[in-house]
Amino acid sequence: MRRGQALCIAADEKEAQTLCNDLSCMGLRAFVYPVRDYNFLDLQSRSHEYEHLRLKVLLKLIEEECDVVIACLDAASQLTVPQDFLADIVLSVWEGKTLDLDRAVRALTLLGYERFDAVEGSGQFSLRGGILDFFMPDADYPVRAEFWGDEITDLSYFDIETQRRFKKAGTIRLTPSTEIIIEDRDALADKIVHKAGLLRGKGVVKAREKLYAEAELIRSGATLSNADKFIGQIYDKPECLFDYFSRDSLIFISEFSNVRDRGKSMDFQNAELLKEGLKEGFLARGFDRFQLTYNECMELFASHGVILLESFVHGSIDLKLAEIITFTAKQLTQWTGSYKQLREDLNGLFTPDSRGVILAGTEKAAKNLCDNLVSDGYDAQFVNSLDKAAKGRLYVMTGALSAGFELPGEKFFVITFGYNSYRPEQKRRRRGKKSVRADRG
Repeated sequence: MRRGQALCIAADEKEAQTLCNDLSCMGLRAFVYPVRDYNFLDLQSRSHEYEHLRLKVLLKLIEEECDVVIACLDAASQLTVPQDFLADIVLSVWEGKTLDLDRAVRALTLLGYERFDAVEGSGQFSLRGGILDFFMPDADYPVRAEFWGDEITDLSYFDIETQRRFKKAGTIRLTPSTEIIIEDRDALADKIVHKAGLLRGKGVVKAREKLYAEAELIRSGATLSNADKFIGQIYDKPECLFDYFSRDSLIFISEFSNVRDRGKSMDFQNAELLKEGLKEGFLARGFDRFQLTYNECMELFASHGVILLESFVHGSIDLKLAEIITFTAKQLTQWTGSYKQLREDLNGLFTPDSRGVILAGTEKAAKNLCDNLVSDGYDAQFVNSLDKAAKGRLYVMTGALSAGFELPGEKFFVITFGYNSYRPEQKRRRRGKKSVRADRG
């Protein structure tokens, strides 16, 4: 983790996504780090979607392609691949590189990719003659590598539906598709057998037999769907999201009481899972460390620079506060796109001493709105970014937030177009639809 990157702990998944959307609209490279569903049972059918999203965020942190990560407490505290290990295992490939095709296939298998006849989704690869296709979890499109002997003669992105190449890939990083990467299977199997032999107490016979069988599967090279239970043995020192941030990185906590409740619930659920796992034999002592506890998270908060974002100051915060900064903020309802409504809202907000920003959705809609405001006598200006705001001026910009707001003490306000109606990605998927515009009626 590099200095300047920040972590925000949200109360729940909905708030995390809302914060991510708002921060992205403000120009920050923001990403949600989701909770991963560990698999401790021998379930062959399993989705890796959230695991791929988590890896994407971790890789962007390492490559300094991220400004802020938003996560719930249980997601941030789950153990994962250590950052140094993740950085070292990434393999760079480029057109003209000499690479044995069999070695490339072994590398993909080691990194958790699944082999299919044709690539249809993230974390998959296919091999047809000298053509190797693979879809990395941190990429938008799959990659096709064409080999002539041991040389990569072409490296391009391709479309899954048409199977046609459309852009050269340049130099790419072959990133892992799983958080559980087993480099030395024999060494891992030996660790499991050793720890299983040390088990004592009631019900250990069933657990020991299962561990011995799983160790043999690992040693044989078989894919173990529930390898999550061995994360403490696979990595000498597993890390969590907090470890990807330096001590001088800021951590923002939104509504501490809600985060605390989620942390307590996390501890309870983990205790129940362990209780059931020990009873049924799919978990055992020594193979039960997958997540930090709430108290351990609190210790991490105390050692970082933490900023609490609270609607109201209260005394039920388990952290020592160095300073309390209070300011008044009022939430504004979203603008529906009606120019008449906007004029009415401005009459109550805009004065010669105030300054305001209007987020109008698309660029076309923002420029049209700015022209309308200027023709009606407002000192309005369309801008792509804003560092300072002058008194008595309106700034019209693209984008949308989850809600507008007013800072009465600063005489500043933001009016935003309907958040649920504006989705930049829909512009690409739904071609031919008209851009949102302000109606002067």
